[in-house]
Amino acid sequence: LSYGQTRIRWVSKRKVKRICVNLCLESAKYDPVKSMNSIEDFLKSKLKLERILYSELSSYIFGLTVEQRGIFATNVEKLLLYSMSDSNQFDGDCNKIVIKIYDHFHLALHQIENVQNILTESVAEAKDSVKKEVKGVQKEYITILGIFSSVILAFVGGITFSSSVLQNIDAISIYRLLMVIDLLA
Repeated sequence: LSYGQTRIRWVSKRKVKRICVNLCLESAKYDPVKSMNSIEDFLKSKLKLERILYSELSSYIFGLTVEQRGIFATNVEKLLLYSMSDSNQFDGDCNKIVIKIYDHFHLALHQIENVQNILTESVAEAKDSVKKEVKGVQKEYITILGIFSSVILAFVGGITFSSSVLQNIDAISIYRLLMVIDLLA
């Protein structure tokens, strides 16, 4: 971009931001005529783009808190009602810009709500997935502990049986011992 184009973009961004800042004033103090004057100033400026920068408007709206978006919504509604009223002394281009700002604000608001809904659903799905995975891991641990316990029990049982046999080997006759060995074989 050349210096002139960069300056035009910068001035346009600044003027759109000024309109947005004006729309964020407390609703009781908000005056739609000041916003209309800012819009008219934007339209009359020689250093402006051919259209309003919706990206600037969107980024400003996305950066607002819920409370600030509520104030912005109330003020943009007042601005729209003023621009449609008979007491409006501004030309049709100003009114078109007001309608575009109103429309774009509500579009951005719906986008924010959609993102929040998608995020909420994704978090809920992730929680369910993690819960299922944790339950699966718990089942695996229980299975491993069960197998380990049975191996230990078999080992201890074998040692106990062997020690019992060795302790009582002198109490049995050789014929019985040979008969049991023969039977086991």
